[in-house]
Amino acid sequence: MDHVKFNLSGAEVYIHDGELPMLPERPFTQHDQPSDNPESEGKIRVRRCKELGVTITTRVLDSGGAMTEIPMSLAWNPPRILYGANSTVITTNRELALAHARLHALLSIELGESIVDRLVPGYSPDCRVFIQTVEIPVQLKDNGRKLLDRISQVAHPSIRKKAFHVKGQSIKLPGTKVSFQIYDKSLESGSGCLDDNDKIVRYEVKLHRDKFAKYFPNNVKEGERVLAFDVDSLYEAFRNFTKELTGYFKVSGQTSVSKPAAFIVEVHRQFGLAIEALIDLYRISSGNTEETMRGVVRGVRSHMEQQVILETFDDLFPPQLPCAAGVTGKKQVEAREKLGQSVSKWNLPMTPSDELIEFFSSVQTFPVPPTLSRKS
Repeated sequence: MDHVKFNLSGAEVYIHDGELPMLPERPFTQHDQPSDNPESEGKIRVRRCKELGVTITTRVLDSGGAMTEIPMSLAWNPPRILYGANSTVITTNRELALAHARLHALLSIELGESIVDRLVPGYSPDCRVFIQTVEIPVQLKDNGRKLLDRISQVAHPSIRKKAFHVKGQSIKLPGTKVSFQIYDKSLESGSGCLDDNDKIVRYEVKLHRDKFAKYFPNNVKEGERVLAFDVDSLYEAFRNFTKELTGYFKVSGQTSVSKPAAFIVEVHRQFGLAIEALIDLYRISSGNTEETMRGVVRGVRSHMEQQVILETFDDLFPPQLPCAAGVTGKKQVEAREKLGQSVSKWNLPMTPSDELIEFFSSVQTFPVPPTLSRKS
């Protein structure tokens, strides 16, 4: 689990300014802004703890000089509150529990424990927040760039928008309810792991709650809201999504490929030059007809599939969660040092309770209240 956004509209929590803890220093900065909806009352208040990646948004109402806040959303990054950065992937329910324990402790400093019990899952049966979006990452070691070399061909039937490419480094398939990206994590994190045998490739699936029933079919039913996921269910949803990818896994059948197509693919792989640019260069230099060039393009695509798609789906993503490849570099060391300072400064917990670990050992859901609209 990586970036998570909770919807707090069903929590029925009211925060009164006069009841907030009085402290000389707070972990959150605060700023107010006008509502983006002209028909809505009040203003929007955003509290952000930048160092730990936590943002809580509320609506502020003024009732005769008495200010009341109504929580709207809570966005945070569990790996960042545990490890200082998202380059370490959470793979145990204990980690999930500890991340929520730290979130609870941090928000309690700002808002008070009695309020936060109903804003963070696992602390009160009255908690009715629910996960709006969740990002599920998997990181694998990529010896020889076998995984990165595939990305120019990847597609997903649920995502129709145009893909964003950074040639040889990343691809993002953007969508409203689902999105997916693959990228060179070792390069993105600035770890200095530039040798092809030290590459780490990161896969990220982002799901909106409207897709939970589809990709968590064994755990979430239509008409349910989700309080919490466990790591096994998250990985199952990741597999359910990625098994639908096309142009990435081994395909049956081999066909012969022309020498120009094979040469273009080999230059692309050896020197990182864009496939489209190489095809255009060959078109100009060869003087071939468009019909001939269409055959070359088909040959390039076929050769890309045959030559770089080496593993089947189960080879790459086995039923059991694989060991996550970690990224270690200067940025990660600095992030952990800063995290240690924050944990000490705000007295954040180092271990979760057994009850919290048990809570995050399975998917926690609740039915949508009759008064809660589909759009809430």
